[in-house]
Amino acid sequence: MHTHATPAHAPSAAMETPLTVADIHHYACLIPASGHELLHLLGAEAGVKLINALRGVQLVVPRGPCNNTAGAHAWRHLVGIVGERATLQLSQTYAGRELNVPRLEDLRRERRNTALRGDFDHLTAAQPAGQGLSKTRAVQQLALKYGLTWRGVELVIDRPSAMPSPSHPQLF
Repeated sequence: MHTHATPAHAPSAAMETPLTVADIHHYACLIPASGHELLHLLGAEAGVKLINALRGVQLVVPRGPCNNTAGAHAWRHLVGIVGERATLQLSQTYAGRELNVPRLEDLRRERRNTALRGDFDHLTAAQPAGQGLSKTRAVQQLALKYGLTWRGVELVIDRPSAMPSPSHPQLF
């Protein structure tokens, strides 16, 4: 029996998990302007569907549902992803132009890192609330779970979140 190890450069399953509307709201500060524009145009639900389905894809937005064969196919494909209303909104804004669907990798990475830090805290917390594992055992388990190297896990747990901290009032 032959098994395949996950290459160190392969994205972890947590990075591949589809984004949710809650993710978009929680990690909004990590979304680039182009992503905010798309989410504002389509609404969070349709925008998330488009980003999950066509992440990183560059596409020419069709002018309408039946302007030509290629456009009709693209229209049907978009309707299948985001619905008629959102496809119409895309067409009214980007008709005939290229649209780059954002990947939102910074958001995905921070979402994964937040989950990993939470798992680490649970694994190392004293029983009964946690499992009471040593840092070494916890890092080993997390490396396997998240498809990261040992060092990769240590970098995540030792580094603060990429989310901005609440501003501190100025004293002077």
